[in-house]
Amino acid sequence: MESKEKENLQRLLLSDDEANVLIGIQLLGNLEPDEDLWAIVLYLLVSQARSTVVFNSAWELVSDRIVMNPVPPTHPLAPYFFVASTSGVSHILKAIVAFKAHFPTNLQMCISLLINRSNADADLIRYLLFCQEYHLNLADISIIQQKYNIRIYNCFALPSHVLQSLKMLPKLRDLTIACKTPFEFPNDPTVFRNLKELRVSYQPWKVFPVGITSISNLEKLILNTMPLQNIDDNLGALSQMVELTISNTQITQIPASIGLLQKLRHLKITQGQINDLPDALGLCQQLSYLNVSHHKIDSFPQTLTNLRNLSYIDLSHNQLTQLPENLSDLEKLSHLHLENNQLKKLPASITQLANIKDLALKNNQLQELPEDIGKLSNLKELKVRNNQLEKLPASIDQLVLLEELVLKNNQLQTLPVSLKNLKRLRNINLNANKFDQLPAGLVDLKQLQDLSICKNRLVSLPDAIGQVKDLRILNLNENNMSELPDSIENLPLLSSLFVAKNKLTKFPESLCKVKSLMNLDLSNNQLTELPEDFGLLENLAILYLHGNNITHLPKSFKQLKNLHHLTLDHNQLKEFPMADLKSMTRLRKLSITHNQIQALPEAIEGLPQLFELNLAHNSITHLPQACNQWLQLRKLNLNNNQMKSLDLENFTYLRWVSAHYNQLTLDSINPLLSKSLEILMLKGNPFTKADKKILQKQFKKIIGKRVNVML
Repeated sequence: MESKEKENLQRLLLSDDEANVLIGIQLLGNLEPDEDLWAIVLYLLVSQARSTVVFNSAWELVSDRIVMNPVPPTHPLAPYFFVASTSGVSHILKAIVAFKAHFPTNLQMCISLLINRSNADADLIRYLLFCQEYHLNLADISIIQQKYNIRIYNCFALPSHVLQSLKMLPKLRDLTIACKTPFEFPNDPTVFRNLKELRVSYQPWKVFPVGITSISNLEKLILNTMPLQNIDDNLGALSQMVELTISNTQITQIPASIGLLQKLRHLKITQGQINDLPDALGLCQQLSYLNVSHHKIDSFPQTLTNLRNLSYIDLSHNQLTQLPENLSDLEKLSHLHLENNQLKKLPASITQLANIKDLALKNNQLQELPEDIGKLSNLKELKVRNNQLEKLPASIDQLVLLEELVLKNNQLQTLPVSLKNLKRLRNINLNANKFDQLPAGLVDLKQLQDLSICKNRLVSLPDAIGQVKDLRILNLNENNMSELPDSIENLPLLSSLFVAKNKLTKFPESLCKVKSLMNLDLSNNQLTELPEDFGLLENLAILYLHGNNITHLPKSFKQLKNLHHLTLDHNQLKEFPMADLKSMTRLRKLSITHNQIQALPEAIEGLPQLFELNLAHNSITHLPQACNQWLQLRKLNLNNNQMKSLDLENFTYLRWVSAHYNQLTLDSINPLLSKSLEILMLKGNPFTKADKKILQKQFKKIIGKRVNVML
């Protein structure tokens, strides 16, 4: 066959037009194909579904030649080809081997065609392994020559030596391995000669692979979640390293050779067993980010203060008891995280960190802050929760850029009046202290958006709270307040008001004008009723009223059409408030436990989005059939009622029903309850183990699936 004729035939066989491909196959039937043409036929067979005309035409051509040229049946073709196109690369490769045993085939051409249509890195790697085994040259395949990144995720079928095959990718720069299948890391420095970024997770490596230290161009190394117990002493050979991250391992020390990494800027070694940091770390003069949190480090190395480019330090979750006096040498430091240590005192030099913006000190044993803390003129976030502070230094009013102040769980009783000078303060958390009144000055913070002072001893709020016009969140939970000031109505942006576990006996009528409210928690107070205009809170989405003494809901309650979460548990309701709820088209979760409800109305209206309904601890004897109009209902809790029957049917999505401690029997439960039912809980009902098996068989027969019946 002349070269021009062969070229035209190849073009037909590889055409996107099915008609052209079929013409090409027909022409082949009258010829004696060479190894290139057989390679294309092989490609068509393994890339086409068995049901296609192309596959069947190509298979007819092949099967005729098999009959004409019988060979020993050591490589049967039919089983392989019939599954190859739908069963992945492994079957394709088996088919290729079998085909080669029957016909002279240019394997390199066939693999090239397959690689060009492959999108998955895992498939590409399997082709590389095949080429490695059969010594195929891939120099002419552009995808191979230009491939610069590989991702290996959960490829359980790959052999342990798979990484060696990546040597065939000359421009590989970025390799990610997130797989539990053990891989051997090659020691050959030519395998990853151009690699710049290496990320490895979930490998069962206990010893740091020596081969990593021979990747001379490596700039970024991330090792995550593996039982690694060491970092190789030759780490310093990675002279181009800019970013090193090793997290969630079992390493106990960092080698001194880390000091040789003169280009290192980002170092994150977290969640291990390190007791101390090497002095040599102070030689990494380009380091700007250091995170060595979640270890057992008990001292802050003096040499770290030599790192004048450090802007971020995280030494949280260690065992530090003190900080160096020359901490102020870190002139560029902007973020310092020292949470969860054992610090009792801060050095005075910390107040000289002129560029610090974020200072996190929670969960220590601090009894005071430095008197000159006001010198931190650029500080925006100060978090000192869970310490032992009894007062704040007067100079705190000089932190004019401060936006967030977290003082939760200390021993504070008062705050400096001058705190009102913090004009940019937006978020202040005073929870779990000893305040018996709102600290003076807070009402003058015009930009304050989030004020949390729960778990204190407040008995009231000043009327001046209405001056904080930007306030969005007000958390007053767990105090001793018996009333709320009417001035809260003057907060036009208030979206969340939390007043749970106080002593409120009424909800002020004036607060019904705060139409911006979306979250309201009035639970565990002493309310007996809600104001008639309560329905004016038309934007309410979440409303907690449990733990009160409410006997009925106001007529305007039906106006809360945006409500999607409502709790009425532990009240004095005697009827299911259907009339009050029927217009709530967005309500998804409704809980009315521990009331005195005896029945639901026979006419069920509204609540088209109800997802979860909790009616536990009432006196309900049955549910009306109309309940199945709640088409979206998934969870139903009927525990501790007086249910004598569960004769409901045709729920669409109901999956979980709990009816513990009722009076249900085998004959009182309808197996047509829900076609989606998965769990039915019946503890405390008169059921035997035999009844359980019968009920499960009934469900299996009627709805065609197993239901987990729990006694």
